[in-house]
Amino acid sequence: MFASGCSDYPRSNQEPQPESSEDQIEGDSTPNFGYDILTTIDSDADEPAGISAYSITAVTGLTRDTSIGLAAFLDYADEDIVIFHVEFGLFIYDLKLETITFSVDLEKTVGTTRLQGNEEPGVRIIVSSDGSLIQLSGGIHAPYFVINTSDGTYSIEEYWSVFSTYDKLQGVLGGELFSTDPAGGVGTVEQLCFRRGEASWFLFSKWDY
Repeated sequence: MFASGCSDYPRSNQEPQPESSEDQIEGDSTPNFGYDILTTIDSDADEPAGISAYSITAVTGLTRDTSIGLAAFLDYADEDIVIFHVEFGLFIYDLKLETITFSVDLEKTVGTTRLQGNEEPGVRIIVSSDGSLIQLSGGIHAPYFVINTSDGTYSIEEYWSVFSTYDKLQGVLGGELFSTDPAGGVGTVEQLCFRRGEASWFLFSKWDY
């Protein structure tokens, strides 16, 4: 039984809260659900300073009309959880509880929302093959977080750990992100869904707006 039922949009009779210009994330209207490009960390980089000062900040201040931004990215999916990120945040969604159980504000946590590219530094997200760990960093010379997906605890490390990573092709075969935006765009957080076969979930259906 899947309460979210993305085909049933709109899913709620509640009046949307007034949109706040501070909460709105501007983004390209062109849908682009894909994956960021990951590059190899430079293990000879200088040791970052002030590692102990880093901490994870959860996402707050969303409204139902908050734009996804440029794209939504599927980082991991199995029978229990979906890990995904959008321009402003990283999220863990519990498929059994049908709710987001963990979030990271990328700007406040790693200092950037730019995605890692071949030459430009930016957000780097790698999930272990079993979905138990997430590696998150804001650049090749920045310290990185190792997040335990089962309870949200984390450590801060100087260099990237080496572990078997999740095959994102497997994620494509195991499910996909999509938007119910009637205009065909990337849409808002309220319109973002995960679909696997005939089942679908509104990922932000139980978010505390």
